[in-house]
Amino acid sequence: MLNKLLYFVDFDYYEWTGTLVTDEPYVKLPFGPVPQVMTQILEEMQKDGQIAVVPRTYFGKEQKNIVALVDANVDFLQTLHTENLIEKPNYQPYPDLPHPKDLIESVLAKYGGRNADTISERSHQDKPYVLAEKYGAIVDPDFVFYRFPEYVANPHNLVSSEDEE
Repeated sequence: MLNKLLYFVDFDYYEWTGTLVTDEPYVKLPFGPVPQVMTQILEEMQKDGQIAVVPRTYFGKEQKNIVALVDANVDFLQTLHTENLIEKPNYQPYPDLPHPKDLIESVLAKYGGRNADTISERSHQDKPYVLAEKYGAIVDPDFVFYRFPEYVANPHNLVSSEDEE
């Protein structure tokens, strides 16, 4: 479930800025998109005492719950936001660009109460995942610009019928 939530945070933010919050590529796997180095990151965090992985059974399914052992350091989110407020070649920031923390809260509000199967199904229907050719392929974040309207995070990317004329 963590992988799917990260996916929506990253790809929603990409839709606004052209950058991923995690700055990590995603791969297409049978249960949905996953950051390419997720296993290594979690192993390193566990080794460093930042998280614990606690197995549990939930509705007959084995899960690995990740428990934070230290407070999260989210200082990098402010730096990321500040960097994305600056105009660059081929990038004009939206005046209503949300802070990454607000996007995280939005994704949690939207998906946090849903079960893993529902979120997995939702990620499987998102254009970037659908358009990745095979399992193991990189999920191209540029495909967020071809999302179905119900997946669009940046309202500036919605095409109205007046825009098409």
